[in-house]
Amino acid sequence: IFPPLARMLFLNPFASYLFARRAVDERAVAKLISDTGSTLTPEGIGYYSRLFQNARHIDATLGMMAHWDLAGLAQDLPDLRVPLVLCVADKDTAVPPADAITVRGKLPSTEIIPMTNLGHLAHEEAPVATATLLLDIVARKVGPPQGSTP
Repeated sequence: IFPPLARMLFLNPFASYLFARRAVDERAVAKLISDTGSTLTPEGIGYYSRLFQNARHIDATLGMMAHWDLAGLAQDLPDLRVPLVLCVADKDTAVPPADAITVRGKLPSTEIIPMTNLGHLAHEEAPVATATLLLDIVARKVGPPQGSTP
């Protein structure tokens, strides 16, 4: 549903302006964040509020989503020749955790790593844990960074 909806909004010259105006209300931003399954601090909500008030940012985001080819991606998944690791936040309502199982059905070598009690913005909710997890994955898949000690 995202690409067609984003296309429609992207083509509307007023959509990004209207979204940006709505973001002045931090309660609206907090609800939007909450609707993704994430819980942010008031400071984090404030940062997103400022970001969402930038109509150019909203327009670029809608443009990115309008150009997604999710059907093509799904079709090409079985041909992927690099390791795929999906870090799946169990409270994510923007990208349902069950989608990871669907991906693994198309590409059985997919590794799924659960991230408990986190939503779509897991990297904002638990930045240190997320960074540590990603560094561990990279170390397992490609080895430690050059110059690092074991």
